[in-house]
Amino acid sequence: MPLISVIVPVYKVEPYLRECVDSILNQTFKDFELILVDDGSSDNCPAICDEYKDKDNRVMVIHKENGGLSSARNAGLDYVFANSNSEYISFIDSDDYVDIQYLEKLYHAISSNQYDISLCNIHIVDVNSKVTTTTSDLMEENCDSFTLLKRSMDIGFVYITAWGKLFKRSVLLLERFKVGKVHEDEFFSNTIYKKNLNAIVLNERLYKYRDNPAGISARIKLYKFDEFDAFFERGKIFKEETKYQNMCFDSCYHSLFTIYYSKDSYKHKRLRLLCRAIILLLYSSYKKEMIRMIIKLIIIRKYNEH
Repeated sequence: MPLISVIVPVYKVEPYLRECVDSILNQTFKDFELILVDDGSSDNCPAICDEYKDKDNRVMVIHKENGGLSSARNAGLDYVFANSNSEYISFIDSDDYVDIQYLEKLYHAISSNQYDISLCNIHIVDVNSKVTTTTSDLMEENCDSFTLLKRSMDIGFVYITAWGKLFKRSVLLLERFKVGKVHEDEFFSNTIYKKNLNAIVLNERLYKYRDNPAGISARIKLYKFDEFDAFFERGKIFKEETKYQNMCFDSCYHSLFTIYYSKDSYKHKRLRLLCRAIILLLYSSYKKEMIRMIIKLIIIRKYNEH
């Protein structure tokens, strides 16, 4: 059986799917299986997945009804735990692609001292696979998983995404992604990283994250409610860390502002009332943070009037 299982959820990414799959199948590290989870895609993606399965015996395809990204990843995990004894698991999104040494370097890093997680840095690319953004450098370090959660607040989102990492199988055995949620990686990292896990960080940019204008992260701002929930949950995890707790609540407020001033909110008065209700709820629990939020709210309102 393969040493690594690679799970790729697939949904309406026909222009990018071949580049993604080819980048995985051409890895310098060969001992892996690739699980393509067709999440009820209505374009040509299901046929492309089957085409790769017919050409390469390392490829397994799961066809399922559309259930969202979390549901697709969970289907991949369920398959691995039922049918494979691979020791490690990696997630790659189907509109992204990876360096030819992605698996090799993450595997050597995680197996060097029996770490639970290895992760790498990224390049952000456009629809034509041209690098548009070089992210901040990551600190090459060995650390516990709780530190990764802190790094996500200090340095950036690379630390808390499900993709761009290699996980020891046991880390994910009892874990699944929250179905029906956008910002599912935020919820996932809250659950995973509060455990006592060992991680190793590589600064090498081995993962190519595509800034896809049709992707989930680019869709309607009402999804900011999920972001709010995730950061509010994380704020409670940081109950002994005032600095990071405040950073989490600042992110909560930013999510609320985005909703409150969105066109959708102005169309739906009940949505604005809901935002106000949540703000009042925050005020009752976090008065100091609320004062800072009110100041921001005034500034943003003044800005929008000009």
